[in-house]
Amino acid sequence: MGKHYDQLSSDKRYEIYRLRQSNTSLRKIGRIMGRDPSTISRELERYALPRGDYKPASADRIALSRRRRLSRIERLRQVRTYVNDRLAMGWSPEQIVGRLRREGSEHTVGVETIYRYIYRPRMRSEKLHRFLPRAKASRGRRYFKRHREPLADRRSIHERPQTVALRQEFGHWEGDLMQFRTQRGNLLTVCERKTRFTLTTPLKTKTAFETGAALIEVLERLPQAARKTVTFGNGGEFQDHGKLEAVLRLETYFVRPEKLSTY
Repeated sequence: MGKHYDQLSSDKRYEIYRLRQSNTSLRKIGRIMGRDPSTISRELERYALPRGDYKPASADRIALSRRRRLSRIERLRQVRTYVNDRLAMGWSPEQIVGRLRREGSEHTVGVETIYRYIYRPRMRSEKLHRFLPRAKASRGRRYFKRHREPLADRRSIHERPQTVALRQEFGHWEGDLMQFRTQRGNLLTVCERKTRFTLTTPLKTKTAFETGAALIEVLERLPQAARKTVTFGNGGEFQDHGKLEAVLRLETYFVRPEKLSTY
């Protein structure tokens, strides 16, 4: 049985009320309605009256009030200014959330909170969606992402030689893949850490096969002494890093997700 997180309709609330009045267990209610028992429990707790009673009509009114109230970002001017400014600078919601956490801000928000803020009806006049990578004026249906397993034989950045972090030696690179707003192509970049010398090559897709082949083609032109290590993010496009090590005789490293902007 799949989990549902969408808002319950008025009819569903009356059904919950009827079943609870007949002393039906939460687990059985969930089975009858095709919902997770935790959804039923959360509904009864969240919209209960002060005396503890659950009334469908009251639950509808409370739910409507919750949807209409200002979001956390709208209530906190400091957070709103921070989010708006970073969006205008081209930051993604994921980057904004990561930076807030890294800075130890007392006002943190989630990625989904930022997306909901951008697409709230009252925020349409601001047209903040223009700053997102895909610049869509409306959101499509959201799906929960499947858990992605870590890349095979992934070597952590913490195992990387200290000379790489200090940028004291030539030959240590950072690899990244840029996707443009038009979505008509991708750009693979490898940047040398000490000199910031950058090599680029366009890609038609983000597949691991094409990315790996392009990396080999770009880096094999360099002398062996000029290609010692490459550090990547955790995208699936870099899962062929083992082939890169075998062909070019260099070492690859991967950063932690929250460190993507600092390697």
